[in-house]
Amino acid sequence: MLNDLYSGHGVLLLWFARVEALTKSDSEYAENLLSPSEMLRLRSINSPKKRREYLQSRLLMRRALSDVFDETDVAWIFIEHPSRAPEIENIPSHMHYSLTHSNGLICFALSNGVVGVDVELTRFRTNFTELAAAFMSEEELKLLADLNKKQAMFYRIWCAKEAYFKALTEKEQIVFSFTEQSLPRLQAVNPPQWVFNEGRIDGFVISVVTDKHPAFIRCYPASMDPGLSVLPLN
Repeated sequence: MLNDLYSGHGVLLLWFARVEALTKSDSEYAENLLSPSEMLRLRSINSPKKRREYLQSRLLMRRALSDVFDETDVAWIFIEHPSRAPEIENIPSHMHYSLTHSNGLICFALSNGVVGVDVELTRFRTNFTELAAAFMSEEELKLLADLNKKQAMFYRIWCAKEAYFKALTEKEQIVFSFTEQSLPRLQAVNPPQWVFNEGRIDGFVISVVTDKHPAFIRCYPASMDPGLSVLPLN
């Protein structure tokens, strides 16, 4: 796997975990791995459910990195930042990663190219149109016209757009406008600058945006493979 990650081919690795699967011993082990900045973040979380989600996500990332680079879980240096994934100070410089969680499902993406990942639990809403107006462009809003596909399209666009935002640099994120940026326009660029990968796990939609087409994709555990494929928004 290491040879693949250091090659010029696009490699996408995805790890999944359920918050409910975190045992008491796992929780204690994960807490002992946290850096000082992570401990401060953990202490600021009052909700027991959110604390478990935080610990599971940090444990998932460390175990994923240790598996790939043959290190111990304690080897990784994490620096917490507000409102975004932590900085992993000693990850190889050519590697990119992204983290997402929704309703108890966590996903960690690792790639040798730029990557952004998002997962959303799909559920019926009575105010799709109002919510969509807050983050969709005019082109995207037109895709919601078919009432039979409104819910599915809403979550596909939402998830893809969040993943795309996470793939951008911090400077690009500062000036990013969700309503002005259009996924149909991004997909129309030839040659494409971004690849939009989409899949599903149970009632969740997952989107992974990369800057190169992955030569192969691996999921851990394999039983949670979302069946990613490149799909146009139509």
